[in-house]
Amino acid sequence: MDEVRIGIAGIGGMGSNHAASLARGDVPQARLTSVSDNREERLAWAKETLGESVSRFDDAEAMISSGQVDAVIVATPHYFHPPIAISAFEAGLHVIDTVLRRVMIGAPAEPIEDLWEQMYAATLPFGRKGLPIMAISAVDLALW
Repeated sequence: MDEVRIGIAGIGGMGSNHAASLARGDVPQARLTSVSDNREERLAWAKETLGESVSRFDDAEAMISSGQVDAVIVATPHYFHPPIAISAFEAGLHVIDTVLRRVMIGAPAEPIEDLWEQMYAATLPFGRKGLPIMAISAVDLALW
């Protein structure tokens, strides 16, 4: 894979920072291809700021199933992270997330009860202010 096609679910404060970083080319071999948000004004911002080459969706599920992304950055309010991440994993995508583990602690264990013990987690120097983010591979989920 020469480049990873990235989609961002949620382009508010954190998501827009990630989008701007990707659009500037700050992450080698990563290309922003899609964003999703349920607020029209954020999608308008994406059209104006990121250009026509970045697809816009009003629903994360539509972006995930579009075939336009290899990985999804989840940047929604915290408690929307698990269902979006699970959907992306089920679609065979990679997930980049800053809060998923913290959200899952104490949450119902349903489809991913031992997920954290079974998955390889890597940190990447990509987060806001240089904070690491957790990258979880769909390949690792398949091994689970």
